[in-house]
Amino acid sequence: MLKVLKVDQGGVHVRGYSNYFSTLPARIDEKKLYLAGTDYKPPETLGLGHLPLSRETFAGWKPVFIQQSTVTQEELDGYQEWKKEGGGYFDAGSPNQSLEPTAGRRNVHL
Repeated sequence: MLKVLKVDQGGVHVRGYSNYFSTLPARIDEKKLYLAGTDYKPPETLGLGHLPLSRETFAGWKPVFIQQSTVTQEELDGYQEWKKEGGGYFDAGSPNQSLEPTAGRRNVHL
């Protein structure tokens, strides 16, 4: 489950929630979204507070829009740190990056 935090010239900033849905939901109760740590259990995925993706990588994941949402200041903490440090973007096309979504899962975003 991806939530788009911000879109800028370089790419798309997302938050990767650990929630898994066997079918595409019509609506998401955002109060139930969570980030699992390294002790996550299948079918959960590791939660990521901030993931800066190139536009090509984001589009290549074929995200499905579910609903419009607001972004909290807490959700932007990782983005603000990334911006302060002058971070880059993950690009699945680069040789050392493997950012393919888990097989059989659909990436959806709010």
